[in-house]
Amino acid sequence: HHNLIYGGNAHRLGAIINIDSIAVPAESELISNGNFNTDAGWTWGEGWTWDSTNHEARHSEFSIEEGLHISPLSQNVSIIPGATYQIVFTVKNNESGGIVIPYVGGTAGTARNANGTYTELIVAANASVLSFVPLLFSGSIDNVSLKRVYYSNDIAPVNIDIDITEQLTNEQT
Repeated sequence: HHNLIYGGNAHRLGAIINIDSIAVPAESELISNGNFNTDAGWTWGEGWTWDSTNHEARHSEFSIEEGLHISPLSQNVSIIPGATYQIVFTVKNNESGGIVIPYVGGTAGTARNANGTYTELIVAANASVLSFVPLLFSGSIDNVSLKRVYYSNDIAPVNIDIDITEQLTNEQT
């Protein structure tokens, strides 16, 4: 548990602010080619193809020759077990109502079955890849972003200045 004590301009009024839950801005982008301008940087599991016209990762639910497709779309990135990551991605053209699940460092995110852009925080369980696992999903993934987000109680804290102005009330400033 970490507290920051702020005494105001005259240091007469004090406020204790719990900084454990303050997120520090995310670091640089970890994904290469998240906008799918090319097919580079990704491992295309069975059923995944690069849509060169719309620049997105397209998944077909099944084929007569291959059966049901459940292989992931994935990318090798540097993931630290126990660290928190912000993933952003867009689901497009979901024709089947099936779901796609993002995994960061072996931890499943929220299953998505509707078109839209999604942002969520995921704590990595291990150092494995970023992947999207389809379940009866016929649709596309696009605009993928993955960034590490630092919290003051992170497993690998860093020295970063934290602006607490928004956490203070008028009486405390």
